[in-house]
Amino acid sequence: MEKARVECEEDQRLLISHQNALAALSIITENYDKAIEIYREILKEKEIEVDVLQRIHATHNLAFALQHKAKAPAAVDAMDIDDQPGAPLGASLHYLQFSFWIGLIEISAT
Repeated sequence: MEKARVECEEDQRLLISHQNALAALSIITENYDKAIEIYREILKEKEIEVDVLQRIHATHNLAFALQHKAKAPAAVDAMDIDDQPGAPLGASLHYLQFSFWIGLIEISAT
């Protein structure tokens, strides 16, 4: 039973790792919208436990993608992570950083 649990956890980590890799490739090809979509999926994941380091990776790179999308000539959409369409990008990034640190505090408390 223990072996099956460990294998399952390893497979879950591998899945998130592959999602992070796909999002990173999207950044490299400057497809920021796709990268943002993938990183948001990782951060909103409820069924799979995402490791702290994977969450840090996704949060950091999501902020990077949002900043670079903001520099692109196209209009910037609201991040909508807090379900407030039209919220300024700066507020969304602040929310992301705040959520990340609260998540770390919750994890370290357990």
